[in-house]
Amino acid sequence: GDASGNTNPLDVTMDADKSITATFAIDQHTLAVATVGSGSVAKAPDQPSYAYGSNVQLTATPATGWHFTGWSGDASGSTNPLDVTMDADKSITATFAKNSVVVSQVYGGGGNSGATLTNDFIELFNHGPDPIDVTGWTVQYGSATGSTWSTTVLSGVIPAGRYYLVQESAGAGGSVALPTPDATGSIAMSATSGKVALVNNSTALTGSCPAGPEIEDLIGYGAANCSETSPAGGLGNTTAAHRNSNGCDDTDNNSLDVSSSGPTPRNSSSPANDCLFALTVASDPPASGSVGKSPDQPGYANGAVVQLTATPVSGWHFDHWSGGATGSANPLSLVMNADLAVTAHFVANALSGEVVISQVYGGGGNGGATYKNDFVELFNRGNVTVDLTGWSIQYAAQDGVTWATTTLVGTVQPGGYYLVQEAQGPGGSSDLPAPDGIGVINMGSSDGKVALCSDNVVLSGACPGSAAIVDFVGYGPATCAETAPAPATDNLSASHRNHDGCDETNDNSADFSTAAPTPRNTASPIHVCDIWLGAGPQAVTDFSLSPPAPNPTRGASRIAFALPAPSRVRLSVMDLQGRVLANLVDGVLPAGRHEVVWNGVADGGPAPPGLYFVRFEAPGHRFARNVVLMR
Repeated sequence: GDASGNTNPLDVTMDADKSITATFAIDQHTLAVATVGSGSVAKAPDQPSYAYGSNVQLTATPATGWHFTGWSGDASGSTNPLDVTMDADKSITATFAKNSVVVSQVYGGGGNSGATLTNDFIELFNHGPDPIDVTGWTVQYGSATGSTWSTTVLSGVIPAGRYYLVQESAGAGGSVALPTPDATGSIAMSATSGKVALVNNSTALTGSCPAGPEIEDLIGYGAANCSETSPAGGLGNTTAAHRNSNGCDDTDNNSLDVSSSGPTPRNSSSPANDCLFALTVASDPPASGSVGKSPDQPGYANGAVVQLTATPVSGWHFDHWSGGATGSANPLSLVMNADLAVTAHFVANALSGEVVISQVYGGGGNGGATYKNDFVELFNRGNVTVDLTGWSIQYAAQDGVTWATTTLVGTVQPGGYYLVQEAQGPGGSSDLPAPDGIGVINMGSSDGKVALCSDNVVLSGACPGSAAIVDFVGYGPATCAETAPAPATDNLSASHRNHDGCDETNDNSADFSTAAPTPRNTASPIHVCDIWLGAGPQAVTDFSLSPPAPNPTRGASRIAFALPAPSRVRLSVMDLQGRVLANLVDGVLPAGRHEVVWNGVADGGPAPPGLYFVRFEAPGHRFARNVVLMR
């Protein structure tokens, strides 16, 4: 009418009589379908979108050898077909699982000389979590080397964890009848060797070793020329082939999965077997930490993978596993193939400083260099402040025996860096950050040897063995190093200790990588080494804001916070009057642990010394921490 477009609300200037019509359209919604496992989902009708309130029927069809277990996403349950009312965009997943029925026992000696039972039999077992309808399926038998198969048709449903007994031919001997069979056939099976197949249709197999998705399970025993991997052992009139763990083992190797012992036929009335293994976890010492299981269940199916995560309490760190698991991987993926008991061992954090050489750069002031000076960077990978006063940095050429020294002064906090400026060259365009120590050593740009010593006694020899050496780095073709030297550098690259200085295996070649120089000093943000301090990954269960560190600070302070779910977060710094001086975070962040740095700067420039507050805001949560800024 007298307006157009789709602006809403719409401003109308009344400069004449006007007639305006608002047009509404019914909402259209999309339906996305996905599958887990092997199968397909049909939509009726199948359209790109659907009008609000319309109905769509979903039909899940499993592939051969699979069965439908249920819906998830914007639907639940296992009704199939499923009617869906389109009142919103929807995403629905159909889950399919492999058929889990196996041949659990084979006995061909029924009615033979010495036999107790009057009939041959084949026993089936459903080791999965879902009931399986076997109507129309068959058990089929072939002689050890034969190509002709005899069939017995099955019917009914085998519940999860239940057995199913198929009675076959009777012999002249034996005195005890089988338990009530769930299916009856007349196949005369060999007592000593043969082939038994479980097939998900009624068509007789052909060939001496048939294959195809219709074969759910196959057991060859004795001298059989066909089996899963290799046949089970030979049987007799008084022995049957038993699938191990009461039918639970299924590695697709008959020789491993099946053992021989006296026949014990079970039918649908026999006690159920859930094939679940128990997993017990413990901590050592008991109050030092905890162990999480994912998924956390009372029992686990054979072959299920469980992730164990060891979480130390404050002041402790995880060390290793014992019992049903070994090593120190954390989290740990554990395959359940038996009842298992696993213990996580924790160790109290030692109060120890551990200063290492974290970066070496000898190309300062050379052609093409960015920085004017050579430098050595130190890092405290421990958890106690270390006083470096009286310590020294010492350098020698890659094959040299004469050492130049720079004496240090001051401290380096846990997770902190310390920058030692060395000789200046005629090139380069940038000054280093404010150094914490200053020397005049002219270091090789591509190779050399650097030692950190706890005194300032000059070293001697090409590869000194002084007890005062705290750390040692050889780079390039150095004649001395920890195990092997770090890679060679050049005017544009430095030797970096990996993981921001945390790696320390006493092997320079493994601990160091080559990259552009990035000098850090005591004013740089601190970095906590997870392994040393035991600050490994922990599940986030609630919103939290950690105290700023360091605090007090002369410039940069680390602020850590955690989100149990994706959330809109605002993190700001305020003064005592409640005025916001700096916005550190303002937006949606993913779940997990986060960290930002406030460098002591307000929106208008450096903040003056004083007391400030860090305010954390998320939906339904608000926290505040104080931080003291010193200048």
